[in-house]
Amino acid sequence: MTTTKTAPAPPASDYRLARLDDSVTARSVVLVLVAAVAAVLVYMSILNFISRRTEIVPSFIRSTLPLLGETVGPAVAFLVVDLCLVGLFLALLLIPLAILGRVRLVASIFTVRWVWSTVLSCLLVWVLLQIVGVAVAVASGSFGVNATWLEMGPLIGPIQSGLDTIMANSFPEETVSRAIVLGLAFELFRRRLRMGGALAGAFGLSLVTFAVGHIPIAIFDGRDILGTMLASVPAGITYGLLFVITRNIYLLIVVHGIGNATIAERFWIADGVAIPEMITYLVLLVVGLVAALPLLIARRRDQRRADLDGADLHGADVDGARPDHRPA
Repeated sequence: MTTTKTAPAPPASDYRLARLDDSVTARSVVLVLVAAVAAVLVYMSILNFISRRTEIVPSFIRSTLPLLGETVGPAVAFLVVDLCLVGLFLALLLIPLAILGRVRLVASIFTVRWVWSTVLSCLLVWVLLQIVGVAVAVASGSFGVNATWLEMGPLIGPIQSGLDTIMANSFPEETVSRAIVLGLAFELFRRRLRMGGALAGAFGLSLVTFAVGHIPIAIFDGRDILGTMLASVPAGITYGLLFVITRNIYLLIVVHGIGNATIAERFWIADGVAIPEMITYLVLLVVGLVAALPLLIARRRDQRRADLDGADLHGADVDGARPDHRPA
């Protein structure tokens, strides 16, 4: 007796921003979204409060680990502070989710299939943005390094500034706005809507979340809250597009963090030089796409392999389903 196997649908046609199984309920997703937004708001409020205490933080940084020297000591102190802040953010996010039993739901959207391609793409982001920053500074005649980072030296300064902006800024913002809100909302909406509608709805929700996350900055800086939220929209669109195209949150975190350190916070560019905001984010988008080539190539290679395996399996099933007319 011949049994017929059904060929599984090839994953090449499956567009996912998060990897959730069918057992995940809408209530679970909503609970995670609310906890994530609350976590980033509390975290950004604490971060902005600490960063405004200028009489404490700089003296602490400059007096920490003096045995390591004037260059390495501040860098290590910055790293220790940033790691503490990352731990604080993860605690704010994961403790309530652990109580609700939803930690695995968050963990499911951080799966990396192409580890070495991701590492290579992240390194390319750092190299390309340093080149862009230096090129813009030289071309505009405004070459100048942030004094705090300059104290650490020409090698440690750029590395530490990138790590600082990644841990204290882009990691919490991108984790919530893109990986959790955009990823989970898209998976939730696509169960009810067509692909385009689900993607548009999730994208808009991630923009709103990203803008809301900037409210603590506006409050502590004394800025107009609505104006600050609207000013974050171009950045939200840029990073959202990168996430939708690459589907890799780690690359996005690095683009956002290194972009802030190199261009937005002007590591190489002297103060007083105006760079149009749209040009800044266009550069970040192009750099992110160029750096993502190893990831895109790896994903395309796996998709082709999956298509071939699916076609071979389907052909074998068709052959196996044919009745055997040979005489006994």
